This record gives sequence, structure tokens and C-alpha cells, in this order.
Amino acid sequence: MKNLWLLFVILVFIFSCSKTENPITPAPTVSVPEKVAFLSYRDSSTSELYIVDFDGSNLTRLTNNDYYDNFCKISPKKDKILFEQYQGANSEVMVIDIDGSNFINLSNNSAIDNSGAWSPDGSKIAYISNRTGNYEIYIVNADGSGTTRVTYTAGGKNNYGPSWSPDGKKIAYFSNRDTSNEIFTINSDGTGNETRLTYNTNNDRDPIWSPKGNKIAFMREDGDYDVWTMDTNGLNELNITNNNVYEFHFCWSPDGEKILFVNNGDGDNEIYSIKKDGTSITNLTNNSTQDFTPYFSKDGKKIIYCNYDGTNYEVFIMNADGTNNINLSNHSASDVLYEMP
Repeated sequence: MKNLWLLFVILVFIFSCSKTENPITPAPTVSVPEKVAFLSYRDSSTSELYIVDFDGSNLTRLTNNDYYDNFCKISPKKDKILFEQYQGANSEVMVIDIDGSNFINLSNNSAIDNSGAWSPDGSKIAYISNRTGNYEIYIVNADGSGTTRVTYTAGGKNNYGPSWSPDGKKIAYFSNRDTSNEIFTINSDGTGNETRLTYNTNNDRDPIWSPKGNKIAFMREDGDYDVWTMDTNGLNELNITNNNVYEFHFCWSPDGEKILFVNNGDGDNEIYSIKKDGTSITNLTNNSTQDFTPYFSKDGKKIIYCNYDGTNYEVFIMNADGTNNINLSNHSASDVLYEMP
């Protein structure tokens, strides 16, 4: 018995030593360069889709057609780009791999289809379509399969601006079914009843979920447009900009603590940031030209935006504090950033 026990101890020792001397080496982590998707007229009379790295390198044209490509957004997995394509009398929701291959028409309908939005995991896209006569919200898989109608609105009224909750279970949107635009939510699989969040004689529109999923930012018209927030059940509304000028093109920071927006109070459009409680407003661009459509990089350290100097549109990137502005597109033709939320 003692000999058997000694043999067991020796074998355990040998095995443990071999594991220590020959550890399993984990696969190296491949860093994917951050990219910006934008539209340009540099090589065509119509707008085409391009991508470029954050440092301005590796500019690549992805589409080459006779239609107008518009409103683009890179997928959460950074492997695809969602965009719209205007084909004469109708528009389609499209997706393409980030290398320009595997072009798919997701909506593929003779009606007007637009306002595409990625689900948080990149597996689905929500969009609106008027294929039944009025605008309803649809969901489709990223490969073009499994189209599902989510909303059913009577009386020819319309639904717009779908925005996914961070867990992918809900979609917020706005609708004109009751004289003015109001904000609603619904389960993303179309089950259950809609929930109305706002009750207001003014127009409420463009809801965007906060990254933490506990707030929704939106715009409210009251002579001008201000950026508001509320809880996801519609309570605790807060006007965070609260002034007499127009605010628009807003988005959350990745940590949910700030909101970017465009303000035209000084005669031109400037990009501002503000804390979610309405304090610490900061002018980030502060120039005499027009700045618009800002959004944060995934890590919150950069802001991408579009600038119009009176002659030409260009795509810029800057630090989140407004420093170190770099012209990424840098071309005599118009390069337009139409980032979808």
C-alpha cells in the first residue's frame, strides 16, 4: 500500500511539473483599428460609402453604384456597415461587410425603407417601412432573413426613429398617432402591448436609450427644440439644455454620463457636451463654421463629427475635450458624416 501511495505522489508531481513547464499559451488578441464610415462625392456624381481609420489612413471606397448611399453606421462587432440607399422613388436598408464584400439588401421592397438601427449584439436591424401604406417598424436579421413586423398602428398614423434598449429587449420610437409626436416603447419581438411614455401637446421625437438602460434622451419642441431625458417608464422628465435656441443631433457618451448635441445659439452650429443632470455645459468646437452629427468613439475618448466651412463638407475627429482636431476626409469634394444613432 505504501508503494502504491508513493507511486501516486510521484505521478502527481511529474504531471504538475509538466503543466508548469509547458503552459498553454493563449491566442494573441488582435486589435481591430477603429474606423469611421462616411459618404463622399469625390469619385462620383452620387454619394458613395467610404471608411477610414481614426488616424486618417487606409481610406477605402466600399460602394460603386448609380444610387445615393446615405446614413451609415458600423456594427457593434465592427465587421459590417449598415446604410441606406436611395433608388429613385424608393429607399432600401443595406448592409455590407467592412471590406466591401457581401452586399445585402435587407428591406428589398418597392416601398420606402429607412432609419435602420443595429441591435446591441449586431445580429438584427430595426427599420421603418411604408410598405403597408403608413410607416411601421420592422426587424430583420443581419443576413436579410426573418423579417418581422413589430408595430401595427391604425388610422394611417406613422412610427419613426427606432432605438434599441441596451439589452436588446425593447425598442423606443416616436409616433404621430395623437395629433403631436409622442414616444413609445414595445418589446423588440413584437409581443405585448406598446407603452406610451410621453403625454404632451408639443412634439417629442428621436428617443435614444442610455448605455445603462435606465434613461431615454429625446427632443421636445416648444418653440425651439431642447434635449430632454426621462426614466424608461416616462417618469422624471428633465430638460437638460433648457434654452431658447435649437438643439439637435444628440447622443449619449458610452458611460452614460454625458450627452453630445449641436446648438445654433451663436449663429452657427456648434458641438456641446453636457452632463446628464444638465450641468457643466461645454462648447467643444467654438468656431465660425458649421459643425454637426457628432458621436463618440466606443471608448469615449474621441468625437467624430462633420464640418461645413461654407464651401465644403469634411469629416473630423477630435479628443473628447475638444482638442486635437484632425480632418479625416480632407478632400475638395463633399464628404458627409451621416451617423445613425
